[in-house]
Amino acid sequence: MKLKHLSAAATLIGNRLRPHEASRRVSTVSTTVVLAVLLVVTSACGATTGATAKITTLKIAINSAPNSLDPALASGSRQFIALPLSLSYAALFHETPAGKIEPQLATSWRYDNSGAKKNQVFEFTLRRGVKFSDGIPVTAQSVVGWLQYFVKTKGIFAGTFGVKPIFTATGALTVKIQMTSPNPALPLILSDEGNNAGYVASPKAVANPSLMKSASYGAGQYQMQTSQSVNGDHYTYVPNPYYYDKPAIRFKQVYVKVISNPSSRLQAQQSGQYQVSLGDATTAMAARSAGLQVQSAPQGMFFLSLDLIHDVGAPELRNVKVRQAMNYAIDRVAIAKGLFGATGVPKWGFVTADAKADSADFHYDYDVAKAKKLLAQAGYAKGFSLNLVCSGYFGNYGQPLMNAVAQDLKAVGIDLKITSLPDQASFATYALKYQTALIQTLDQFDVTTATYPLYLSAASPIAFFGGDKKIDRLYALGASSSDPGKYWNEMWRRYTSQAYAVPLVEFPNFFFVSKGIGGVEVNSRYNTSLPTAWYPTGK
Repeated sequence: MKLKHLSAAATLIGNRLRPHEASRRVSTVSTTVVLAVLLVVTSACGATTGATAKITTLKIAINSAPNSLDPALASGSRQFIALPLSLSYAALFHETPAGKIEPQLATSWRYDNSGAKKNQVFEFTLRRGVKFSDGIPVTAQSVVGWLQYFVKTKGIFAGTFGVKPIFTATGALTVKIQMTSPNPALPLILSDEGNNAGYVASPKAVANPSLMKSASYGAGQYQMQTSQSVNGDHYTYVPNPYYYDKPAIRFKQVYVKVISNPSSRLQAQQSGQYQVSLGDATTAMAARSAGLQVQSAPQGMFFLSLDLIHDVGAPELRNVKVRQAMNYAIDRVAIAKGLFGATGVPKWGFVTADAKADSADFHYDYDVAKAKKLLAQAGYAKGFSLNLVCSGYFGNYGQPLMNAVAQDLKAVGIDLKITSLPDQASFATYALKYQTALIQTLDQFDVTTATYPLYLSAASPIAFFGGDKKIDRLYALGASSSDPGKYWNEMWRRYTSQAYAVPLVEFPNFFFVSKGIGGVEVNSRYNTSLPTAWYPTGK
C-alpha cells in the first residue's frame, strides 16, 4: 500500500512507559505501554506571536464544539470538550501533571474497605463555604443530586459507577458512594482529568437541565457569558464572583472559538488572534517554525467500533472470522507513516495505564492472504459492503484516515460507504441512532476501571459490540484483586482475540502556545492541559 506522505510534523521520541501512579490510589501493575509521541518544543523567535504586555483576555481556538455543555451529556472528556467545561465547572478532585490527586471541591476522601467487598464504598468530604456560579451553596445533597442525575441521563459515562449505585449525603458536607461492583479509581475518575462525573452542576440546573444548553451552572473559576456566546461557534467566559479561590483566576475574560480547519486555526494564531490553540500533526512543523511552543502527548487511539447488536444491515460482523479478517487486512504501519509521518503510531489494541491489549502473541499483523482466507471460511469470499460514520473535524485523523482504511479493506472485498460529519454534535447524534455498522471511535488512555464501563460494559451506549460475559467476569475479578493485571491482561486478550474492534492509530493531542502564556503542560499521563492552570507571563 502506498500513501502520499502528507506530514513531516513532529519527532517520534521512542518508547513510553506509563506505570500507574500510587498517588492515584488505584491498585494496578506497572506495564510497558507502546511508542508514544511526546513533544515539548520551544523557540525564542516568532515576532508575530510575541507578547509584551500582560494578557488579560485568554483566547483559545479549538477544532470542534462539544456536542453538549451539560457535563453529563458531553460525548467525551478530553481536548475540545474538556477546555470549555473545565472553565465553568470545578471537579471534586484535581489531578496534577505529575498524576497526583489533590483536593478541589472535595478536601478529603477514602474507600471504606471494612467489609468483605473491597473498593465498593467511597466517601468524601466537601470544601466548606463553596457556592455555584448562581449563588447556591455546594452541599452534600447538591452533589448527591448531581451524581444521581449523571447516572439517570444515560450519557456515555453513565456506567461509571456500575449497576444501581447508591449516593447518600451522610452529613452536610459528606457524601457516600456505594457500588455493586468494585472501582478503585474513583479519585481519578471524579477529577478534572476524569470523565465529567466530578463536574458538579447546581441543583437549579439539575432540576431543569435545559438551562445548561446556553449557560453554565458550575462552581468553577469562570461562568459563561451567554450574551457574548453562540453555541457551536464561540463561547465567552468571565470570572465567577462566587469562586472559592479568587487568586487562582488569572484572566478577566476567556474566549473560546471553534475553527475546524487546522491550517486556519494556525493562521489565526500566527496573526495574534489567539494565544493557545488545539494543534494538529499536519501543522506542527509550521507552528514550530512560526515561533510557537508546540506540546503534544498521546490522548488515545482511533479505532472502528463494530455494531453487532443493532439492525445496521451488517450480519456479517457477527462472525468472528469476519472481524478477524478485517483486522488482518489493514496495514496500520503504512497508514500511520503515510498520513502522519514521524508522529504516526500504529495501534493493535487498547492500551491502558494498567494492562495492555496488543501483546505480540495476540495482535493482528498485516496479512492480506490470511484475511481473504478467513472471509472465505466465513462464507464471504465475494466480499460485502458496510456503512461507516467518521469524525471529519480531526484533520487527517478523520476522513483521510478512513479513506486509507477503506482502501485496504477494498483489497479483500469489503467495500466501505463513508459518511463524514463536520462536528461532534452531529457525529454523536448520528452514531447513537445505531444505524451504521462501523463507527470511528476515539478512546482515551486511562485506567481499566475507567475504560471498562465506557467501551466494554454492555450497559454503555457506545459498547456497540454488545458486551461479553467472560470479559465482565474477568474485569470484576481484577477490580477486587490486589493483583488486577493478572485478570485484566486476560480480559483484554479476550477482547482482542474476539476482534470486537479494529484498532488503527494513536491520536496525539497537540497544543500550540504563543508567547505570553504559561502553564500549558502535557505528558504521557496528563494529555489534556486545562486553561484553569494557564497564566499570563507578561513576556
